[in-house]
Amino acid sequence: MTDWGTARPQPGDHKPEVRLFTAQDAESTETLWSAVFHRTRSKNLWRWLYDENPAGAALRAVAVVDGQVVAHAALVPRRFVFAETLLNGGLSIDAMTAVSWRRQGLNRRLWAVLESEIVRHNLAFIFGFSNENSTAGAQTYQGRQPIHPFPLLVRPIVGVRSTLAMCRPTSWNDPASSERIPDDFFHVGSDWRGASGLRPVVDKTYALWRYGRPDGLYRWASVVHSGRTVACGAVAFRRQWGLRAAFLMHTKAETALAYQALVGKLIRRSTDAGAVVMVALAHFGTAEHRALQKVGFISVPDRLKMEQISLSFRLLAPANQAGVTLDPKLLQIGWAEHDLL
Repeated sequence: MTDWGTARPQPGDHKPEVRLFTAQDAESTETLWSAVFHRTRSKNLWRWLYDENPAGAALRAVAVVDGQVVAHAALVPRRFVFAETLLNGGLSIDAMTAVSWRRQGLNRRLWAVLESEIVRHNLAFIFGFSNENSTAGAQTYQGRQPIHPFPLLVRPIVGVRSTLAMCRPTSWNDPASSERIPDDFFHVGSDWRGASGLRPVVDKTYALWRYGRPDGLYRWASVVHSGRTVACGAVAFRRQWGLRAAFLMHTKAETALAYQALVGKLIRRSTDAGAVVMVALAHFGTAEHRALQKVGFISVPDRLKMEQISLSFRLLAPANQAGVTLDPKLLQIGWAEHDLL
């Protein structure tokens, strides 16, 4: 069997078959993923991401040559709400092509296969995070439009406790030490950010799945006032830019002050876990952005970012019918909607 990851296709070679993914493609797809991204993903994580998602099974397309997957594209369903209208979105992930098959038009053909599935599953929009290597493809083949500027905020949290925690590797990279989602998260009342704009549905079914990720590493914090939980949220950990980073994930808070108190607690929890920087997403001009600035977060201009990440959307018929707009101030999209954490 030819190793299409390294062998350059020649005139007369077999033409790729481009079609929907089947279970028989799983092992070859995993092999391609490892070759393209230079790391491995456990069987449990593949299953969690693609098969156990409470919003439904992923939409996937592959290009196959001699039984081997040489290109892949996927949309993972996410549920959102806009003005009390429930909408299904598709998160674009794991777009990849074997080195020897790039610039052969496979990306375009994969998305042509997925277009009919997008309509059949009534997706309201597709969206995703991309870097400088994949942003052009997301715009060209998926029709996604970037939201500028990318709403990145950072807060250095290096301290004595953080330095000491870095000497304890099990406190950082052992998923067995991850914390389960607390019941407090489901007891917080109405969210202080309001119900306007496009926001993810974070019900109990979704949250239990999202924070049950097999290799996820999470820490939680709650704020209690007068015997009642008024805020709760999580941070996730991974290396970013070579640093131990904590990412602000889903949060619920009844007031801006409760939110700031919650973030303060999560900063301390991140420091104790060995993180040296905390990262958040919030669009400039929003109440959330202002609240994060009050607890020490700094907006990072595009020109200073170590990696050019883009968040982009393509609105489809159901979104247009619901009146969805891509005003950044009305988007409640964060790291928790992505697949990396």
